[in-house]
Amino acid sequence: MSTTTNAPRSGAARWLARLGDRLGEAMDAVASASDAMRCKREAERLLALSDAELATLGLTRDRVVQHAFRRYLGH
Repeated sequence: MSTTTNAPRSGAARWLARLGDRLGEAMDAVASASDAMRCKREAERLLALSDAELATLGLTRDRVVQHAFRRYLGH
C-alpha cells in the first residue's frame, strides 16, 4: 500500500527534479547522436561496395543513404 501526498516540493527537490530532467535530455541527445553515427558508418560501408555488391543486397547507389538511415529516421 502506498500513500501519495500533495505537499509542495522544497526548493532543493525542485532543483533536483529539473537537474534530472536536463540529464535525461542530455542522455537522449547522446543516444540519438550514437544512432546517427551508426547509420553514418553503415552508409560509408555500403558506399564502399561496388555496384555489383550493392545489387546483391538489393540496393542501388542512390538508395544507400536512405537505406542506412531508415531506422534513425523512423522509416
